[in-house]
Amino acid sequence: MLTPSRTSFIVSVRVGFVLHDSTAESFAADRSAANLSVFSILMSFRLIS
Repeated sequence: MLTPSRTSFIVSVRVGFVLHDSTAESFAADRSAANLSVFSILMSFRLIS
């Protein structure tokens, strides 16, 4: 059974991959998508704790 933290982590990673795939045209967009996915993961952990 998935814990809430694991579920939100999986969702954040999937959102990060979707952003990465949709904005992979340029290096700058790739960097911003990676930063946004990391930010969403950190925010999900902050909301849980």
